[in-house]
Amino acid sequence: MNLIGSRPPLASLVEPDQSQWDVRMAVLGGGTGGPRVIRGLINYPIHVDSVTTMFDSGGSSGELGERFGIQPPSDFTRAILAHVAAENPELELLLTARFPKDPFYGMFAGHPVGNIAFLALEASGLYTRAEAIRIFVNALKNIRGIRGTPYPVSLERAHIITTLADGSKHKGEAYLDHRSVDESPISFIELDPPVIAYVGAVEAVQKADLAVTAMGSFYGSTIATLLPMAMPEALAMAGGIAFPIPLMTMPNETHGYTPIDFVERLLRHVPSVKKLAALLANDGPIPLEVEAEYAAKGSYPVRITPEQKKELEATYCDEVITGNYIDENWMRLQIDTGKEGKLRHNSDELAKDLVRVAHRQYQKRRKEQSGLQLADLLQKLEAV
Repeated sequence: MNLIGSRPPLASLVEPDQSQWDVRMAVLGGGTGGPRVIRGLINYPIHVDSVTTMFDSGGSSGELGERFGIQPPSDFTRAILAHVAAENPELELLLTARFPKDPFYGMFAGHPVGNIAFLALEASGLYTRAEAIRIFVNALKNIRGIRGTPYPVSLERAHIITTLADGSKHKGEAYLDHRSVDESPISFIELDPPVIAYVGAVEAVQKADLAVTAMGSFYGSTIATLLPMAMPEALAMAGGIAFPIPLMTMPNETHGYTPIDFVERLLRHVPSVKKLAALLANDGPIPLEVEAEYAAKGSYPVRITPEQKKELEATYCDEVITGNYIDENWMRLQIDTGKEGKLRHNSDELAKDLVRVAHRQYQKRRKEQSGLQLADLLQKLEAV
């Protein structure tokens, strides 16, 4: 996590409120991956929006969604907290505080405060779903300023349908969490029913000089955010797409995947986009004991070989960027406290490279727009 008041060197060139940069970025995803990217980017004097998947069918989110018909709120709450410019640990503790799983607490048992707040706004009958989301976001802005705007990918409820190579279909995002490595590989996912993307999310993506499809659950978060109608078209209109590839494969979703597998499947869901602007891949060391712990659960590092890098840059992306993207402070803390989930991306290191790519795409986009304006002007002069 970033230190309160800390800012990367490039950010000190201009104060955020007086920025002469016009660079816009949009982060798409959910879970812990999207917030990791957002937290690094908001330290720079650029405009950062986020688009969060809303198709969670597991845990508190899934239960409230099924029981009361509301949008699953957990991923969206995490994204909102990531937009807070100066970290507010008390606010995070408040919204993520969870009632004990005890019958004494009735319907609140096992649910975090943030999810209950969403339920109260929607269930009151006083507000539309869009109004409830706006109230929730603005309430946090009043507590501590939010940089950029978080958007839900859709205001409509839908389930993820996973189709496997053997032709079988499985309903719900929760299925992805509990798949066995021995099951047939995933062929593709879709939404049932098909839903349209929220207009604010579509506008944020198509205006972005760089859209970042955040790492995380590859099918449940990354790909799921691309599925609502109008989102693939919005991504095609963005200045470019960058993808920080996962640090490790996931036995339930991406067992045996190479970097090319990840990128090929990502592009399959945005058919109008031929190549990514950038792929970011970790080449930092992973301690043997940590790697062994993951291997015991069927999870392995995602590494890029020189041959794969050559093929990726020839066919799938303009640039492959490698670096040490492991959050070593997080890893050491998890090791010292004996907790699982020892590997996370380093928000600051990701942001440094993503901002450079975004600035390049910004310049390229403005140059293309200037060329079109000049051609239009010349055409008008010839007609005189």
